[in-house]
Amino acid sequence: VLPPLILLVVTQFGLPVSTTFLVLSVFSSTQVIEKMLLKSVIGYSVAFAFAIGVYFIIAKYTEIEKVDNKDKKLHWRWEALQWISTSWLWIQWLVQDFANIYVFLPRELSLNYLLLSLGFMLLVVGLVFKMGGGKIQKVVTQKTNTENIRSATIIDLVYAVVLFVFTVVNPIPMSTTWVFIGILAGREFAIMLRHDKKAVKIARKKVMFDLYKVNAGLIISILVAFVIRYFN
Repeated sequence: VLPPLILLVVTQFGLPVSTTFLVLSVFSSTQVIEKMLLKSVIGYSVAFAFAIGVYFIIAKYTEIEKVDNKDKKLHWRWEALQWISTSWLWIQWLVQDFANIYVFLPRELSLNYLLLSLGFMLLVVGLVFKMGGGKIQKVVTQKTNTENIRSATIIDLVYAVVLFVFTVVNPIPMSTTWVFIGILAGREFAIMLRHDKKAVKIARKKVMFDLYKVNAGLIISILVAFVIRYFN
């Protein structure tokens, strides 16, 4: 029960904590934790580099021109694309993070258990949407142009591609939070390099602050795991 409670408390301070480390570290050996950490660090690096490459090419065309919401035809097209990209991202995220949830349930689930758990998760996700993502959402909204529907669609697509690649590479769980922070960081650098090189220092501060917060969450996660093991 302790890891979800810690997660609930820490997220109220706006720290993007990795549920993979916070939850699975409690159930995993030291060797597995090391593999998860290595894969997550590589995930951040690959996401960062990939986002810089992609956005350095497309930022000139996608992050300056705005999608006029008054143009219903154009907005409808991007809305449809956002549904598609978000659905694919949702699938890739669940492939990575389902282990964090189902580790608490019986290893063999009956159909009733499965439907009940899926229904409950759907309800919780609906509440998160209704609350606008909570304080963690600031990690996203503070970045350049992220509230634009076109920008959000492309972020979802890039994120889904990176998660898909890492799912294919090997089945070791990783921190999807680290991958997402890496994408946002690479994107911010690329946009500043393309449109406002003087603001690169500001982008660097944002990236370092996000990295500080995600590392603070990692330290808390591992400490919780070792404390629980000690008392067991």
